[in-house]
Amino acid sequence: MTRLDLLKTVGVFSGLDESEIAQIEPICSEREFYRNDTIFRGGQVFGGGDDARHLSILEKGRVDLRFDLPMRESDEETTVATVKPPQCFGWSSLVPPYRYTLSAYCTSDQSKVLELKRDDLVEIFERDHKIGYIVMGNLSRIIARRFFLLQDEYAKQAGHRMMRW
Repeated sequence: MTRLDLLKTVGVFSGLDESEIAQIEPICSEREFYRNDTIFRGGQVFGGGDDARHLSILEKGRVDLRFDLPMRESDEETTVATVKPPQCFGWSSLVPPYRYTLSAYCTSDQSKVLELKRDDLVEIFERDHKIGYIVMGNLSRIIARRFFLLQDEYAKQAGHRMMRW
């Protein structure tokens, strides 16, 4: 599968035509990660965390997004979401204050990630507002879905705790 074909399958680019996606393809760079590699570190909400410079697309493998707790090693228990191909992650790169709030860890033997530099992507949005409008609209839906899943999981866990009492 070509990089352009992969980008066509990514939900954040849904609604873009081939010529619009072709504008995004040249700003992609590929990186590989291996089991337990840290892709980026998050911090407390609106503080700490790595500078969010890239929107990432998982091409191969699996990545866990975790809420790391101070003074505790990261593990599956703090996983908020698992990213599978061809999903995007690292949306903090397009939302102020541009700091990752969750940490991303490779949880498969090998993962391939396409990284899109925030500055390059924003430049495309400024040049072609339609692309920016569609991508940010799709991104809003992805964020809303992730928060809904988190809320749903929290409600399930709270219900289980209440049943034990």
